[in-house]
Amino acid sequence: MQPPASSDKVRLNTIADEKLPVSKFDWNKEILTTETIITDNYKNTENVRVFFAAQIGDHFYFTVEFMNWIKHHAGQPLSNAILRWEELREKKKDNTFKSEITSQLEYNRYIRMCLAANPELTLADAIKYWKLKRVRKEGRIYDKTDLDLK
Repeated sequence: MQPPASSDKVRLNTIADEKLPVSKFDWNKEILTTETIITDNYKNTENVRVFFAAQIGDHFYFTVEFMNWIKHHAGQPLSNAILRWEELREKKKDNTFKSEITSQLEYNRYIRMCLAANPELTLADAIKYWKLKRVRKEGRIYDKTDLDLK
């Protein structure tokens, strides 16, 4: 079963503002090609990983940024996803590039911000401040006043 053609609009059912996938495309079992269209029910499966590794090379791996790009680009062919992965890989070759750390990875974001602002601290120090900050209800984004937490 092939997903809808790229010219077809991917339609979503909505119930109480919750988007429900319409596509029945099985990302676990279907044969994938560069022309396969990303559907509204896209899943990062082993089948998908094998496809990308075959197309890109054994150095392929999923990143949060890449997975989010795919989820937000239903209707595009997997060939565009391959191009996007390669663009993201090129960006990472720039030593000044820092990937965005999304909200579900707030621990990683906090540690990165803490260590960037305080290069003299160790990872263990940053973790200690994270644990102190985490139990408070004032947010989980690093602030210089976190160093005063006890």
